Amino acid sequence: MECPRCGSALERYELQGREAVTCESCGYIGVPVEHRSELRDAESWDDALSRFYEIERIESGTAETTENDPTPPTDSDDSDTVECEICGKSFDTQGQLNGHLAVHSNDGGAGDDR
Repeated sequence: MECPRCGSALERYELQGREAVTCESCGYIGVPVEHRSELRDAESWDDALSRFYEIERIESGTAETTENDPTPPTDSDDSDTVECEICGKSFDTQGQLNGHLAVHSNDGGAGDDR
């Protein structure tokens, strides 16, 4: 049997009832594969960077809040602290306040101080 790439003789190998062929000359391996896939539109650099910065903004706690969110909006120019609208506790950062809000959820969280 000849190699479909280079025409050299193929070597046959068998292991546990399965057979494979290889070409020592060009490296061809006779393994049946299917290379069909759905092509996706490539994401532009602008879209990728926008998505990256949006995720970073959400994770840092600087994303805009919704009406049902008890986290107060922060204006870094007005004060150095943020306050919980539920219990009045003050925190140095928005991230600390976000972590604190777990004590007001239904599951209570550690150190429940409602």
